[in-house]
Amino acid sequence: MSKENRVFIISASDRYNFGDLLFNYIVDFFLSEYCKNKYEIIFTSLSGNDLQSVQGHKTVGLTKGLKRIGDGDVLIFAGGGVLGHKWAPMFLQAEGGKKIKKIKKLMPDWLFEGFIKLFYFKTKARYPYTRSINDFNKSVRVIYNSVGGGALNGMSSVETKRVLTRLKTASYISVRDQNIQNIISGIKSNLVPDSAILLSEKITKDELYSMAESNIKNILDQNYIILHFNKKISNRYFDEIQELITGIKNNFNFNIFLMPVNYIDNTDMEGMISHEKNRNCTVIKNKLKVFEICALIANSKLMIGSSLHTNIIACSYGVPHLGATHSVSKVNNFFKTWYPSDSVFNSYDLKKILEIIPNALDNKSEVKKNSERLKLVAIDNFNKINQIMEREANPPEK
Repeated sequence: MSKENRVFIISASDRYNFGDLLFNYIVDFFLSEYCKNKYEIIFTSLSGNDLQSVQGHKTVGLTKGLKRIGDGDVLIFAGGGVLGHKWAPMFLQAEGGKKIKKIKKLMPDWLFEGFIKLFYFKTKARYPYTRSINDFNKSVRVIYNSVGGGALNGMSSVETKRVLTRLKTASYISVRDQNIQNIISGIKSNLVPDSAILLSEKITKDELYSMAESNIKNILDQNYIILHFNKKISNRYFDEIQELITGIKNNFNFNIFLMPVNYIDNTDMEGMISHEKNRNCTVIKNKLKVFEICALIANSKLMIGSSLHTNIIACSYGVPHLGATHSVSKVNNFFKTWYPSDSVFNSYDLKKILEIIPNALDNKSEVKKNSERLKLVAIDNFNKINQIMEREANPPEK
C-alpha cells in the first residue's frame, strides 16, 4: 500500500565519511511508528550513491528525489555540519565530483559554483542543505536535526543573512553545539547533542562485534586503544604524534591501533601510514565498514582522535575519549558544549595528552554518566520532531 506522504532524510551520505553515514540510521531508528506508517522514507544525498557495501545507505540525488515532492511532505536534514555549505565544495567530495576537479582550476570559485548548480544539478537554490519552504511550489515542512555549520564560521554578514532567511521558514531546528546556536541566535533553535550519540541505544557492543569481519574481531579481542589523526594533523604534528605513540607504549599495557575513518579520498589513510615506521603501533589498512569503525571504538579502552564522530561514538558507548589537538573547531565545540569546563575530557595539545591519559582512564564513570545525560536530550529532540510530523494540521502557508 502506498504511503500518504514522503519524508526525505537528507544528509551528505553519498561519500564515505564515517560520521555522515550514521545519520540515516539514527533518524530511521527514532522516527515514530506513526511516521513510518504515514511517510515513505526516501534517503537523499547531494548526488546519490550506493554505499551499502560499507554499511551505508543507497541514496537518491537531491535533484531527482525532490522532483517527487508533494503537499504534506517533510524534509529532514539529518545531521552533520551542513548549514551554509554551497554546492561545489560538497559535490567535489562526492563520487561524481571527483572527476571534474581539473575543471575547477580553470575558473574562479563563483563561476565554478554556478557551473555546478546549473549544469549538474539544474537548480537555482543557493545551498543544497539549507533550504527554505519557499524553494518549493508545494506545502512542505523543513526540519533540521542536530546540525552543525562549519561554513558559517567567518561567513560574511550578507551571506549569513541569506542562511538565516532560509532557516526562518523551518518548522524545527536543533543544532549540535553552542557555537552554531550563537551564530544563528536570531532564529529559534534547540541545543542538542549530535544525534550519533544515540547509536548505543539501538546497537549494543555485542551486536557491533558480530557485524565485524574476523580480522577485525582479532583486534576487538585485544587490550587496545585507538588513535585517529587526519592527514593535515599527521603532517603538522608528526614528531609530537611519534612521541605520543612511543610514550603510550612505554607507560601503558595497551596495543595501539591507528584507524582511518574518512574514505572520501585517501588522505586519512596516508596520514595514518606516515606513522607506520613507528613499530609501537599498527595501522589498520583494511577499508573498514561503518559499524566496524564503531566496534573498534566501542571496545577500546581509550579513543584519542581529531574526528568529531570518533569522540561522539566513544561517548555513546562510555569509552574515555580525548580530542587530539585544538585544531578542529567542531571537536573543541563538542567538548565545550557537552562536558563541564573542569572535566578531564577535552581537546588537548598532543604533548599534554600523555600525562592526561591516567586521569581519563580513571574517570570512565564520568563518560558513562555524561553519555546517559546527552542521550536523554537527544531522545527528547526526536520526540519533538515526531510531534511535528504527527500533527494533523496542514503545513504552514508560505
